[in-house]
Amino acid sequence: MTATIPKTTRERLYADCPHRCYLCGIPLAHVNWPGTVRPCGPGGWTPIDGHEFVQIDHINPRARGGSNKPENLALCCGPCNSKKGART
Repeated sequence: MTATIPKTTRERLYADCPHRCYLCGIPLAHVNWPGTVRPCGPGGWTPIDGHEFVQIDHINPRARGGSNKPENLALCCGPCNSKKGART
């Protein structure tokens, strides 16, 4: 069931995203988005206050037949992605 989302698709999502979780609206953090993270230890990063690290969510979950096509993917925060699970 595991299939990797192509790098070009991930990069496009990151570039086109409004940098907010599509479910709750919290600001998202990514190491390539200036002002959203700060260094933490050797080679590590931590989100700045009020931000959550970005995750890619399948709008229609893979467990329910969803695909890795860009139109089925959205960026969200970790808490929302975990809470949503395999629901649509």
